Amino acid sequence: MNQMSEGGAVFEPEAYTVDPKRLEQERGTGVFVRALYNGKMGNFDICNLDRDSLLRWLRSRGGANEWAEQCVLILLGHK
Repeated sequence: MNQMSEGGAVFEPEAYTVDPKRLEQERGTGVFVRALYNGKMGNFDICNLDRDSLLRWLRSRGGANEWAEQCVLILLGHK
């Protein structure tokens, strides 16, 4: 099991993934997360995440607000 520790708390890292087509975009949010691209972990702007990973990231702190999620998806060009 791959666990990480941060400030004494142990957590399971989310397996966010990058959509390769979204790397070509010039826009960015300035919000970076750790995500997989071509089998390697790296730092990527949330606008580079695939739709499912972006939704998991938006919900990662216990929130679930469908209206806000849909607004973010639209703003970042997801269908």
